[in-house]
Amino acid sequence: MARLSSAARDGIIKSYAERCWPLLQQQQFSNVRHLGPYLFGPYPGSALLAQREFQCAIEGRAGNALYGWIISALPPAQLAEHLSHANVATGADGHAYLLRYHTSAALLALDARRDLPGVVDLLSPIRSWWVPVAEALSRTPAWHEAISACREQGTPLSDAVQTHLRPDHLEAHS
Repeated sequence: MARLSSAARDGIIKSYAERCWPLLQQQQFSNVRHLGPYLFGPYPGSALLAQREFQCAIEGRAGNALYGWIISALPPAQLAEHLSHANVATGADGHAYLLRYHTSAALLALDARRDLPGVVDLLSPIRSWWVPVAEALSRTPAWHEAISACREQGTPLSDAVQTHLRPDHLEAHS
C-alpha cells in the first residue's frame, strides 16, 4: 500500500472497507498502519468466478503495490489478526524488530525454515500463499506459490486455528 498515492490508497480502503484488515495492528504502528500491508477478502461464500473478479479488481486498482493471494480456512478478519502477531520479532540482542514477513523474499525464507520457533504456528492456517513474480518477456506477473501446506504434511495446527475449524464454530459463524 505504501507504493500507492494517498488518493489511490484511500480509495481502495474506502471501497473495500468491509473487506479489508490492516496487518499492522499493534499500537506502536498506528502512525504507519494506513501504509499497509492489508489483507483484503472477497465476500464470504463467494464462488470461484467472483473471487477471480475480486482479484482482478484489486490488481487493477493496486497497480504495482506488493500483493499476494492467500488460501486459508480462517475467515479473513481472524487471519489478519493471526498474521499481525508476526509483525514484531525479538532479535538475539533482545530488541524488538519489525518483521516484514509478507514480502515474497521473506515468505520463501520462512517456508524454508519451518524448523525455527514460531514459523509453523504462523503458517499453520495458510493452505497456500501465492505471490506475483516478474517474468522477463511479459508485462504481467506470473504467480508463484511461496507457501504451501503440502510441503509440510502433518503440521499440527495451532489451538486458535483448530478452534476456528471445529464444526460447531463453523456453524455458529456461517
